[in-house]
Amino acid sequence: QALAIRRSLSPGTRDEATTLHSLGVLLRKEGELASATADFSSAVDALEKQTAQLGGTEDVRSSFRSKYAAWYLDYQDVLLAQNRREQAYQVSERSRARSLIEMLAERDLVFPADIPAELQRSRKHNAVQYDQVQSQLAALRPASDQKKIDGLLARLRELNAERGQIAEAIKKTSPRFASLQYPQPLDLPATRQVLDPGTTLLSYSVSEAYTTLFVVRPEGSEPGFSALNLPVRAAQLKTRVEELRRLIGQRGQNDAGELTDRSSELYDLLVKPAEALIENSTRLLIIPDGPLQVLPFAALRRNDKKYLLEWKPLHTVVSATVYAELKKA
Repeated sequence: QALAIRRSLSPGTRDEATTLHSLGVLLRKEGELASATADFSSAVDALEKQTAQLGGTEDVRSSFRSKYAAWYLDYQDVLLAQNRREQAYQVSERSRARSLIEMLAERDLVFPADIPAELQRSRKHNAVQYDQVQSQLAALRPASDQKKIDGLLARLRELNAERGQIAEAIKKTSPRFASLQYPQPLDLPATRQVLDPGTTLLSYSVSEAYTTLFVVRPEGSEPGFSALNLPVRAAQLKTRVEELRRLIGQRGQNDAGELTDRSSELYDLLVKPAEALIENSTRLLIIPDGPLQVLPFAALRRNDKKYLLEWKPLHTVVSATVYAELKKA
């Protein structure tokens, strides 16, 4: 009932998205995974309608990483519970794309100078009007203001259509700006296509309960995709990574054996489960997550006491989607 009201008064807003996500959480607890998946999917879609495109409300943009990134993890987890691993990988890519957009927007790195001033004004005007109409809707009551609600909903549809036209114009005039504002996260086949022969992708997704490692290999290599459940939580990884970095910073002052032990432990947790899948690879492409963003993967040691880097050359990126864009340039 709450969802019906919010869809009437604030369609495509944070309120609608929050209700959908909450319903998904409840359905997951009840074991209704298919229904939970549908609600999680709708929640993420509703969220992205306002954070992508032409802006969206400021509170959503400013708090995305601290709050809404967890929604993608919930969506991903329920897909993994149904063994829908490829879809779970794509949700992970979507999350990285949204986080990147917010980070770039905060730092004013979205290249607004790449688009004509008139188009930029139209873009901002549309965003302001959209937010104003949503605010007006939120103040109305379905029982007494239905006529006003219908009029404002019609106006939202007009603004949405205008938004789509502006987006298409931006894509034509500035592909670079469009690739950042309207990214199309890669699915699994597209990821495999963008990988160079011999490159294996290790994409980590860290949650409060466990860590998922997606292993993707290029076209022509089999198995092309695997999803491994690593029994280590975000908090545990944070502690272990901080300890390793501390020991590296103090190398020469302590027993080198302790540094080797901590480095080997992290290798065993994060890389060893995938050894059979990367054995024949020429190099590794690593997408870290959470505490792993500051982990020096090259310093991890295998059981033979060699560094990971001595076994396989490696490079890191923030997402497969960004990697594809970098390769184009």
